[in-house]
Amino acid sequence: MDGALQTVYTERVKTLVTWLPIALVVGLVLAFFFRPRSIDLVGETVFQRPQAPSFQPVIVPFGSATLRGRVVDEHGEPLVELPIYARSGDVAHWAYTDRDGRFQLDRLFDEELEVLALAFGRPTQSFRVRPGADEVPLQLGPAREPAPRLPEIARSDLSGSLVRALEGPSAGFQVLLEPLDPPNVFQGAIPVRTGVDAEGAFRFPGLAHGRYRIRVLPEWARGGNWPDLAAPDGNLLEHDGTRPERLVELGDGALLGRVEREDLSPLSGALVLVHPAGDEAHPFPAVASDSQGSFRIADLPAGRYTVEVRAGEDVEELPEVEVTRGVVSTLPVARLVVRNPTDSIESKP
Repeated sequence: MDGALQTVYTERVKTLVTWLPIALVVGLVLAFFFRPRSIDLVGETVFQRPQAPSFQPVIVPFGSATLRGRVVDEHGEPLVELPIYARSGDVAHWAYTDRDGRFQLDRLFDEELEVLALAFGRPTQSFRVRPGADEVPLQLGPAREPAPRLPEIARSDLSGSLVRALEGPSAGFQVLLEPLDPPNVFQGAIPVRTGVDAEGAFRFPGLAHGRYRIRVLPEWARGGNWPDLAAPDGNLLEHDGTRPERLVELGDGALLGRVEREDLSPLSGALVLVHPAGDEAHPFPAVASDSQGSFRIADLPAGRYTVEVRAGEDVEELPEVEVTRGVVSTLPVARLVVRNPTDSIESKP
């Protein structure tokens, strides 16, 4: 049985080996025979040669001519380090005159040029010239008249000292001088400030002459314009250099008060707030009562004030009080109810 299978396999291999070359030859013949017709059906691809690129001719932006010149003023004197400008074609050319007023511009086209001479303090002048072998003389007109100078502001030093209505330190205070003339006055005075030393002295070096309103500010209000501690009857200054020293009187007053508990014992740490009557937008720095329940508010301009005392949740507003220049006004005693936080918690159901 195995021999029969081997015989069949051998015959088939022989048949394949015999007919395979014949089939290959027949296929090549058929492909060659039908080639022209297939090309006609599909169409032959035609490639065209690209055109050669066309470039614009290169134009050199420079010429070969030279311009030499000499620049002098109206008196024939050379002008040194003077900028010279010319445009040839599309290119700008620059040069500076030397110590003899001479300059040279190279690589120009041989054509008439407009040359500009830029002289500080003189009108810019232009000249129509042509490059060549000869030196071109350029003479500028007279210089401009100098601009009128502003008149000098008269100035002189001003020194002074503060005269307090009440005893107290003045170190750290600030003196502000506000001009009375409108701010649009040409060359008018401007607001100026200076500090006050421990002796109450101040100084304005080189103060412009003019009319001023004097304001004196406490240390906590430096840089502002309120509150003004200067006495209103002596806060005007006419500074002309004839009075180099000035005494400035203050119109300050003070408030003195005491804060107690319901049992009349002193209450320390209570907060006391003060502001001008009807003007809550300008409060003074708050002060706190001391261990004896006392407090003092100094450096108050004369006027009416509202005083409020706070401790915890309790607030008491005292009657309006009048502050007088040079007087320490005593406030009514403020009695506040201060609850013990521990007792409040234990009393809750």
